[in-house]
Amino acid sequence: MALDRKSRRQIDIEGREYFWWVYEEWEDSGPVTLAVSSADRRFLVRYPIHQSDNGRYLTVVGREFAGLPKRRSGWTRVRCPALTTGDIVKPSDVRRLIQWCLRPKSELIQIDWDGRELLLVNRAMPQTHRP
Repeated sequence: MALDRKSRRQIDIEGREYFWWVYEEWEDSGPVTLAVSSADRRFLVRYPIHQSDNGRYLTVVGREFAGLPKRRSGWTRVRCPALTTGDIVKPSDVRRLIQWCLRPKSELIQIDWDGRELLLVNRAMPQTHRP
């Protein structure tokens, strides 16, 4: 399914086209979220803008994300560093987010919807399967 490009800003990184937009999760009361997608939607992430330093996460929706297995079901939340620099999202913030997502990581911490750590994924070790 192709990405609806209406109301989306475009950014090119390393010869690949991405689209990004900012929206409220729930109408008029939810967290402000930055969403970034590749044109083919293989890369699709969501990053809430206003997060505390100790609970910062990013939600991986698409299949493409460095450090996670290609075959997985559902969305995955992972801990991440601060990827935006203020209340207003700039193209440089979007570039930083995309580059962090595609860069190989030595470790990646998956969390559940409540922020509890689920699994430490280390690229140097084989993936473990939970029962």
